[in-house]
Amino acid sequence: MRWLSFAAVILLTMLLTTACATNEPARSSGITAGIVEPIEISWGVYSDNPGHLTYQHEGIPGNIATITNTIGPDGKPLPAIVLGMPLERDEQVTVRLLGVLEQAGPNGLVSTVIATVGNEQDLIEMESEQSGSLAVLEAGIVKIDPHQSRSLGFQSAAHAYALINRYRK
Repeated sequence: MRWLSFAAVILLTMLLTTACATNEPARSSGITAGIVEPIEISWGVYSDNPGHLTYQHEGIPGNIATITNTIGPDGKPLPAIVLGMPLERDEQVTVRLLGVLEQAGPNGLVSTVIATVGNEQDLIEMESEQSGSLAVLEAGIVKIDPHQSRSLGFQSAAHAYALINRYRK
């Protein structure tokens, strides 16, 4: 009898874990990004002076995109960076949210959604797999921004979902 209740607890735990695991793709499956253009996000210090060290980073492949069915405070769709292989301009892709980069610019707060079409679970996993990738991503996005904003740092995927829900059309 005791073994039966233990087996029931294990079965219930497995069912709940499976339900939670399948719930996340359902949450992210409703998020679509429209690709604006493929880019390589990179940052480095280059010098032609002999005797000086030169730092160069290979770059992170990605795509400038917008989150469809959203209108941000500036009247435009929320900006996004979709990490991964280059995609076709105007392609609509389902993305997994990794987080948000918050920036302060002359026009106020700018939030750039960070997403992927890959298997990364979050920004922490990305950083653990490729040390320094968040610093490159942060510097690269700030460099892309035409408003010369400064970074306020990354926020979680939950923050990205809340942001998208706030600005849904």
